[in-house]
Amino acid sequence: MDSEKASYKQKLDVLKEQQELIDDEAEQEQKEQDARRAEREAAEVEARLAQSLLPDSEVRFIPSGRNAQADLFILLVNPGDSCR
Repeated sequence: MDSEKASYKQKLDVLKEQQELIDDEAEQEQKEQDARRAEREAAEVEARLAQSLLPDSEVRFIPSGRNAQADLFILLVNPGDSCR
């Protein structure tokens, strides 16, 4: 009977450890998603700011789907503007 209790306790401990690992992994994934969302939002704010500072030009935000550092900002200067 004591060996059954010990075996049951060991199995229970293993299950608890597995659940903790699953919970930790889910928490880590949520943190990563939050960080990616924050990067996207910061890039979009930056694009809107650039657009507001350059009213005679057009700034387009093109998300790459990878990360904020890989996103593209395209500045299209009006043909009548002098860039030289």
